[in-house]
Amino acid sequence: MSEVLSQSEIDELLSALSSGQVIPEQDTENKEKQQVKKYDFRSPKKFSKDHITTLEMVYDNYARIISGYLTAQVRTNVQVKVAIVDQVTYEEFIRSVNSPTILNIYTMPPLQGSLILETNPQFVFQILDILFGGPGDTVFKVREFTEIEKTVIRSVNEKLIDNLKLAWEDVLNVEPKLVDIETNPALNQTMA
Repeated sequence: MSEVLSQSEIDELLSALSSGQVIPEQDTENKEKQQVKKYDFRSPKKFSKDHITTLEMVYDNYARIISGYLTAQVRTNVQVKVAIVDQVTYEEFIRSVNSPTILNIYTMPPLQGSLILETNPQFVFQILDILFGGPGDTVFKVREFTEIEKTVIRSVNEKLIDNLKLAWEDVLNVEPKLVDIETNPALNQTMA
């Protein structure tokens, strides 16, 4: 409990301070806390290394889950592996995406905001070829998707997104839901 000073003691301390007999204590802890850090607004880093490690764990689990799902759907061995978990700006992401592609826009309550799962044309055309009775090894020329192709791949991608619930269950109970699909990344304004 702090000690209460009388008015005469306060006056004595003030006179001692002004005459230089008493030197005030320097608060070094506050100085350290108030240090300014440089922040690059063009390249924001929102996730710590621990967050990135957790995301790697979740998506390694997700890769295993959807490998089993896709193997059952196309009746051939499918292996999915996480290549990299990294933070990039939305602009960098959109520049790296082919056009046309399938951008699946979904939500995952209780997390806020929209998320994107991109399925590139090579993957989409191979899956569609197998589902439509082909061998799945045909080389496809890049073209727009037909309405039938979009409908079929939407149902496949809905299941891929539903499987996120299983991948996240050890970390957080989420309810993923596909909101929309877009084929032209430049027109997608949801995330921008």
